[in-house]
Amino acid sequence: MKQPAKKILIQTLLGVVAVGALALTGFWHPKAPSNEMKEFLPAITFLTVLVAGFLDGINPCAFTVLLLFITALIATLQAG
Repeated sequence: MKQPAKKILIQTLLGVVAVGALALTGFWHPKAPSNEMKEFLPAITFLTVLVAGFLDGINPCAFTVLLLFITALIATLQAG
């Protein structure tokens, strides 16, 4: 590995470790909520996150493929 590439790699790794340390200690986080959003945080409970996850998991493409597969299966059984 050339010397400049090695230097860039080391600096990048040190930067990632520094940002991770700041995020873990709570001093700074890139996705931290703004002060305006902090008033809504107590309203977000585990049940809210769970329900939102289930609703987000409904995939219309998967349902379409499932319906096409069932239709093809029934057509094959009727023909055979």
